[in-house]
Amino acid sequence: MTTREKENLENIIKTLQQASDVARDYLNKCYHLTDFNIEVIETELNSIDECIEDLETLL
Repeated sequence: MTTREKENLENIIKTLQQASDVARDYLNKCYHLTDFNIEVIETELNSIDECIEDLETLL
């Protein structure tokens, strides 16, 4: 992996982590959502976290 590719991957990981953090923060403030909706969103966020971990193994 070139230095440029590594930097790009690090930026992608950083962006995904920030997006996940923002989404989790927003989710904690959404009292109008049903438990089912929250569970679906949390499942998707966990999938993002797994993708981040997979990407980090490439570094």
